[in-house]
Amino acid sequence: MSDETVDCQSDYDPNSLSLQQARTRIIDSLAPLQQVQWLSLSECLNRVLAQNVEAPRDVPPYRNSAMDGFACRACDLPESGEAHLDIVGESLAGHAYQKPLLANQAICVTTGAVLPDNADVVVMQERSIRTDTKLTFNVTDAQNKSFVRQRGSDTRLGDIVMLAGQRIGPAQIAVLASLGLTGINVIRRARVAILSTGDELVEVGTAPAADQIYDSNRPALTALLQKAQVECIDLGICADNPDAIRETLLKAAANADLIISSGGVSVGQADYLRSVLDDIGELNFWKISVKPGRPLTFGRIEKAHYFGLPGNPVSTLVTFQQLVEPALNKLSGEREKDFELALTARCESTLTKQAGRQEFQRGVLREGDAGELLVEVTGAQDSHILSSVSRANCLIDLPSDSRGVAPGENVRVYPL
Repeated sequence: MSDETVDCQSDYDPNSLSLQQARTRIIDSLAPLQQVQWLSLSECLNRVLAQNVEAPRDVPPYRNSAMDGFACRACDLPESGEAHLDIVGESLAGHAYQKPLLANQAICVTTGAVLPDNADVVVMQERSIRTDTKLTFNVTDAQNKSFVRQRGSDTRLGDIVMLAGQRIGPAQIAVLASLGLTGINVIRRARVAILSTGDELVEVGTAPAADQIYDSNRPALTALLQKAQVECIDLGICADNPDAIRETLLKAAANADLIISSGGVSVGQADYLRSVLDDIGELNFWKISVKPGRPLTFGRIEKAHYFGLPGNPVSTLVTFQQLVEPALNKLSGEREKDFELALTARCESTLTKQAGRQEFQRGVLREGDAGELLVEVTGAQDSHILSSVSRANCLIDLPSDSRGVAPGENVRVYPL
């Protein structure tokens, strides 16, 4: 059976790839971008490290107190009972006490303050009594080295604190700042060209004819690409004309690392994208055994990789998450994740499905009264119903051999 004779609405097609097969083909065909740029810390959120980061200093750079209280020497404390010491000064954060402690001496310390070299105990302020220059506390509340932060206890000089390919989040920025780094080398942003195809589409803000609709796919793709930290090249709406499609795709290939079109990849009378791709590029695969998502084209045009996503808006969103996003991560140099976050939840809805292909239904995930995870569908699951996506906070994953789910059964869900 050829691809052309398979009804793209049927539930089984021996020529279709599974989601995992398609993802593997995509990832194996991509190579990370090699161009590197230096960015200041304020600019590198969600970017990908181009090289390992080696600590240029110890963090913390000195011994300091983990609590507000009093620092003293363990050798001055009795084995049991109360300790009585003389308070001889203070060490405040940013204003260190400059002398070593002598016998039976203590100083007042604040959190983060430098400790004298021979101070190895910090007693919490709440567990001690201060009377003028006298300090009293029970030794059971003053364990040796208690509440003492050692130099380098977080990071030591020469440690590899981050690996190339790590995506930078707020926590990573904090670590880099703690090391005194003003910026880092990152992989440059991928350049992604997007276009929609279809004579029925008009731009938002334009009055549509009676047989036209607003293009929602490009605004959605633009938002997804902004979130993915890539450079978006918007090529607008392309008419259902093979010459126009060819010209637009070649223009995109000259300027982009990756091209994403939506619509026009099926077998309809005005679906020209696949034939144009056969003419000017290379086809890797055409269909995947996923709903929503088939048909979907992946290939190459000159040096640019190409995704032809389905025209139905829900299909566009789901296939972007499942296939385009991993491709962008690979292009951006991000290290492959060890696992994909998936949760098990008890379904509260009746889910209908025919066996033959993997299906993602839109759902609302919530916590039950006993702390269990519960999920229900957002309503009608047709691939043109965008409102069901806007209400969803997860995708319910139904494997290809599933014939549906009854209320009370467990399902696998992916948070959005």
